[in-house]
Amino acid sequence: MWDINKTGASKFGTAARSVQRVSILSSRARHCALALKLKSRSFIYCFCDRRDVHELNIACSDLEDLSLTGLHLRNSALRVGQSTRQIAIGGCAIKLTDIVAILQRASRLETLEVGAILGPLTRIVHDVNPEDIASSAASVLGSLPILPDCSICELESARDYEALQDVISTSSIRRGQVFQTLHGSVDAAWVRFLDLPSLGDIDELRMTGSRGEEIDFVASKTQRRRHLYCEKVPGFACLPLAFDSHPTIFSTLEVLSFGIVQWTSFMEMVEIRGAQMPRLTHIDLTVNPYDVEELTVDEHLQDYQGYPIDMPRLETVAFDIGGSASNPPSVELTMHFLAVSLEVLRCMTPGQPRSGVAFVGGDEARAALAGRCEEIANGVVKEEERTELHELAAAFLPYILGKSEKENT
Repeated sequence: MWDINKTGASKFGTAARSVQRVSILSSRARHCALALKLKSRSFIYCFCDRRDVHELNIACSDLEDLSLTGLHLRNSALRVGQSTRQIAIGGCAIKLTDIVAILQRASRLETLEVGAILGPLTRIVHDVNPEDIASSAASVLGSLPILPDCSICELESARDYEALQDVISTSSIRRGQVFQTLHGSVDAAWVRFLDLPSLGDIDELRMTGSRGEEIDFVASKTQRRRHLYCEKVPGFACLPLAFDSHPTIFSTLEVLSFGIVQWTSFMEMVEIRGAQMPRLTHIDLTVNPYDVEELTVDEHLQDYQGYPIDMPRLETVAFDIGGSASNPPSVELTMHFLAVSLEVLRCMTPGQPRSGVAFVGGDEARAALAGRCEEIANGVVKEEERTELHELAAAFLPYILGKSEKENT
């Protein structure tokens, strides 16, 4: 028996024991749907107006997949069990005691999502008594010693992260993600929930997005990963907090990837934390004019002027070239690219200045960068104003165009 709205106006009978998946969806639109996937058939019921639905009661148990976005399910812990592999709850206020009860029963859970990317912000109501916090956390950890995948999306405040950490051991999470797209400032609670020290040796750091707003920390040996996406806050603004939370990260990094427009900011962070990346072997740098367009009025390209960063094992550098003939890299971006190139070349094996340097990207994008390098190399410049960068621009031409692959590999 299902009781589908608070007035009891819609009641349906079904073979509840055959239910394998419940997915309750809601959005800002007027219509939403309740979809149930049975063993042999599907049942779908559409609500005319989601405002009529405040609380649901479904007589079923041990679901494989429970997804609740923007709606409440009475006694939700009773709907999960040994068969439950995925749980997604959010878009409303959630009691911490309900989360504890769910995790205590779903001992084979593979994926937990708290919060919703689409919909209202999620608030965690901390209703666990202070004297019961330790025992609640212990019971959750005992039931679920390893949580393979955990995503936290669009929580209302730092208090919500702190509430979750009271009962969820972040060190038990193998793959953890934090998504915050609406907050315009950095919150240390995001980084604390990532719990970078629990990863062990982080050997790969990847930052994507025009402003470095998407960050991946990867520990290959322990097969653990953390992902941070903060759309309105440049990811680089979160990095100092991340690095300070796990000070050994620069001593274990082997692979580094980000946009070249952020090179100077990153190197300055490395410099004040010891100026060494002793295990770094590979760097991926994106060279894209669109990234420059995303810089704010207070940001502009600057070459790194600090203490040389020690990268004794650096073997390869790959430049991923973006842009097109209609949107070529500016002279400013190209000069910055050349300055960065010179820095990394000096870290590589003496006598083989272009060994291990690769240029990837579409033919049109590479041709646009090569054209700009040629313009710089052949431009009318006073002899005393010519620098190593002008010489490098000329030397790089065949490599950017892929005409010297043997020397470039």
